[in-house]
Amino acid sequence: MKATAVGDHVNYWNGAAKGEQMEHFRFEDGYSMGYNDSLAFFEHRVCLFQDTLEKNRALTEKQSKSQGGSHRAGADRLGFVELWSTRRFSEYQADQLGKDSNAQQKYFWEWQHGFKQGVKGFNTAING
Repeated sequence: MKATAVGDHVNYWNGAAKGEQMEHFRFEDGYSMGYNDSLAFFEHRVCLFQDTLEKNRALTEKQSKSQGGSHRAGADRLGFVELWSTRRFSEYQADQLGKDSNAQQKYFWEWQHGFKQGVKGFNTAING
C-alpha cells in the first residue's frame, strides 16, 4: 500500500514537473507518520480497555451497561486530521531544520500530502 502510494506520487510529479529535482522522500516520511499515527489511535483504546478489563471486569461491564451498551473496545480513528497534520508538520519542520538549517522548504508540502495519504491508507486497510 505504501509502496503504491509513493510510486503513484513519484510518477505523477516526475511527469508534471519534468526536470525539477523534487524531494519525494518527504512524501514517504509523511506517509509513514500518518499511517503510524493512525495505527496508534486505533490501538490505544484497545490497550486501555484490556488493561481496565483485566483489573476490574465488573466495573467495566457496569459502565458499558450504564452507557446503553455503547462502550467500545478500541478501534478509534484519527480525527481532526487537518489540525493533527498541522501539528505533526510543525514538529517535522522543526526537526528537519534542526538537522539542516539550509533545508529546502519548497518541497515540505510533499510531507503534508504524504501524511494525509498515510491516514487515508490506514483507513482503507482497516475497512478492507
